[in-house]
Amino acid sequence: MKKQQRQHYIVRTTSLPAEVNEHISNRIKNRTFKEYFVELIEKDMQEEILLNNTEKTIIRIEEMIKGEFSKLNEKIKELEKAINERSFIEVKEEMKQEQQNDIVEGQIVDVNIVTKGEIDTSEFEFDF
Repeated sequence: MKKQQRQHYIVRTTSLPAEVNEHISNRIKNRTFKEYFVELIEKDMQEEILLNNTEKTIIRIEEMIKGEFSKLNEKIKELEKAINERSFIEVKEEMKQEQQNDIVEGQIVDVNIVTKGEIDTSEFEFDF
């Protein structure tokens, strides 16, 4: 029968702050470091899973937003087309009305006579 091998982790560092080193030493002395270590690793793994799920959710939301913007752009184009068609119809109707009001030869175009200036006749000598 084979013995089950235990995993051993050795950590060497020279850059641990004194408070962190003391905290780890206390955990080891109290024989709670293993549980603490496992708890931290599990928490870290859960955060990674949560982060991955969050990223996937964000990607799905972005796709939904893009789809909605595409639909809105299509509706805007349809509305612009409808407005253009409507204004074209209105222009056609205005043209029909203008054609009905076309000037016939000999017809007085405007009843109001607008004078824009006068000729000063005092300067001229009339020699007839």
